[in-house]
Amino acid sequence: MTLTFDLLREPWIPCIPKGGNSSTIYLGIRDTLVRAHELHALHAQSPLTTVALMRLLLAITHRVFGPRDIPSWTALWQTGHWDAAQLDDYFGWRGCAGRFDLFDDKR
Repeated sequence: MTLTFDLLREPWIPCIPKGGNSSTIYLGIRDTLVRAHELHALHAQSPLTTVALMRLLLAITHRVFGPRDIPSWTALWQTGHWDAAQLDDYFGWRGCAGRFDLFDDKR
């Protein structure tokens, strides 16, 4: 049995959904980004951890969507959610998924 923990898919990021339900749910990186429009906040026990998670997610979204100009940014904003297909394409690029596995044999 191979030990694995894929940060893209395994639920580990503490999120608070919108809509009055303040109970924490845990999502992987992919689901946190795909469902971002359904979330009220990220909320780890430490504010430093919350900020670190936000920076990680921001770096990924900038790499995947990185608007080059104001009209591109406006179009992204008006969409209201991140494109799951673009995220999946990025995470599948050159075996990127293995790079997010904490116990990957190669990394």
